[in-house]
Amino acid sequence: MENKKIEAVVSKCKKKWGIDSKTANLMNLVDSWFDNIDQNDREIYLRLLDNFNYYTKESEGKYAKFVVKKIKEIDPLISESIIVPLLKQEEGISGAYKLVRSIQIAGGLNTALCPTSLATFEEEFDLNYIRNIIIVDDIAGTGNTLVKNFNYMKNKYPN
Repeated sequence: MENKKIEAVVSKCKKKWGIDSKTANLMNLVDSWFDNIDQNDREIYLRLLDNFNYYTKESEGKYAKFVVKKIKEIDPLISESIIVPLLKQEEGISGAYKLVRSIQIAGGLNTALCPTSLATFEEEFDLNYIRNIIIVDDIAGTGNTLVKNFNYMKNKYPN
């Protein structure tokens, strides 16, 4: 794929999102991201990037309200749902935790509905009441981590 095409998309994204500490070096980040993507799939990923929405702190609150609205469409009282960050095998806290907290605040939700420890949640609550598990991720990884982390969560928390 031509580097000019990538540069054009990166430039467009920076204009759309603005420049902050995460977008200032976007070209290098995209280059690193593409190192993990098969050459034949790069055009698709470039189109995805072109349509991607990056959320600044300012727009994070709007996004959280949107998520709460969507959850209420499937669970009006948000009483049969939990909202969890995408968990990874490696220790550490990702940006997904921050998004979960923003959703909790925007929806005025009880902390129990947004557990950061699924092990504790399994011990303290009856899982039969949970009908929906909303998994939140900031999608800031390389693209290879999503499936790996879903499988990790499925295996670690089979219930």
